[in-house]
Amino acid sequence: EGRVELRGLEAGDKPLVGRADNASLAGVYAKVPAPFPWQPGALVSCSVNFPSEATRLFPFSRLTGRGRVVRVFDAQGKRATDSQEAEVGGAIAFTSDVTALGTIGGY
Repeated sequence: EGRVELRGLEAGDKPLVGRADNASLAGVYAKVPAPFPWQPGALVSCSVNFPSEATRLFPFSRLTGRGRVVRVFDAQGKRATDSQEAEVGGAIAFTSDVTALGTIGGY
């Protein structure tokens, strides 16, 4: 798990901070507080920071770039817009501008 920050691309959009349950160079599945402000298809800015103990599992310590919201569900599998849950999961597919930043020490 790593810390994830999502932000809309409109001026004044506030960040939504949560945790990454699954991350790769293709995208991230993030658990964030509800309500989720973007609909599938929306473009967001995304940053995922991995804790130092996870750097042995990944060849990078941070992913950053834009991504497109693919789907958003709560823990019960309901669409987030219908959810009464405190937390939702959002799947974000990275666009081609994603950057993977390496770790200190070359892992």
